[in-house]
Amino acid sequence: MGEENEKIEFKTSTAELQSALDSIVAILNKHQKGILYFGIKNDGTPVGQVIGKNTLRDISRTITDHIEPRIFPIVEKVILSGKECIKVEFEGNDVPYFANGRAFIRVSD
Repeated sequence: MGEENEKIEFKTSTAELQSALDSIVAILNKHQKGILYFGIKNDGTPVGQVIGKNTLRDISRTITDHIEPRIFPIVEKVILSGKECIKVEFEGNDVPYFANGRAFIRVSD
């Protein structure tokens, strides 16, 4: 899958959703766009993610509700190395962005 970098972030599962919000904001504040995957270890190994009926909608809603100014990400299921993962693409030009009232900026991965 490759490695994390300043525009790409990996999370093992949606249990890391709150941390993902911080990562999205950090990437937006530096690059104004990026991609985050759920179901991938930090070293880029796909491990998969259980994707329920409402999982994609819940992720999208959490991002929209907790990041200001609002963004509207593209959240979709993808198959990587035979494993179901979630890809979140996001962009925005209204810097600075805040996750739960806190701003972050991306430095390396």
